[in-house]
Amino acid sequence: MRNLDGKRLVIIGGSTGMGFSAAKRCVEEGARIVIVGRNPESADRAVLEIGGEACLAVTGDAIEGRTSEKAIETCLAKWGGFDGLYHVAGGSGRRMGDGPLHEVTDEGIQATLELNLHSIIKSNRAAIRAFMDRQQGGTILNMSSVLGAFP
Repeated sequence: MRNLDGKRLVIIGGSTGMGFSAAKRCVEEGARIVIVGRNPESADRAVLEIGGEACLAVTGDAIEGRTSEKAIETCLAKWGGFDGLYHVAGGSGRRMGDGPLHEVTDEGIQATLELNLHSIIKSNRAAIRAFMDRQQGGTILNMSSVLGAFP
């Protein structure tokens, strides 16, 4: 038996990088997944490489609360349940004005908070609501990067 046999998961940020490698491994371990990515081409490539029989993609920005809700709804409709959320979307706000404290812009602060904090709150809120609506527990795993320890 594989570790994730029968599990239905949503991976926010699952079309590239660490999220993509986790998505591949989850399917190898028996899960059926819905990945979320901003770029439609990357999402389509990920589904093709992972295998469309166990993987679907939802295109959208994790900053938008509706994106996570739509991914969970897709998981419920296609796979008949929702067992867990893995949030790995995020990144550096450097190109948006984030930087050393004495140089950071107000826009950079806002953009970085939306990307790395607001998106995770919104995806976790959607997962908790789905678990509560079904009166069933589940798992939430939130991944951070080296920027969390060395901003």
